[in-house]
Amino acid sequence: MVKTPERGARAKNRGGRPLIDPGDLRSERFGFRLHPDLMAEMVRMARLEGLRLSIWLERSAIEKVNRTAGADVLDAIGRYKNPPPKRR
Repeated sequence: MVKTPERGARAKNRGGRPLIDPGDLRSERFGFRLHPDLMAEMVRMARLEGLRLSIWLERSAIEKVNRTAGADVLDAIGRYKNPPPKRR
């Protein structure tokens, strides 16, 4: 006999992290070489703000893009606020 919700079957609790919105995924990676002094300063600044280095770098890059554009082009996680027109 197969258990169904009406017959007492319970939903499996898979545990772990809850699923997130696919639009919030950060799927791109970027690596580059730095001078050790620059790396040390970035780590120090991230720690002062209580952030992991990767999050601190992401926020700094978003802030720089928005400041250079003169408007909030990107939201807090780096997505376009208003998608740009498609290129031909």
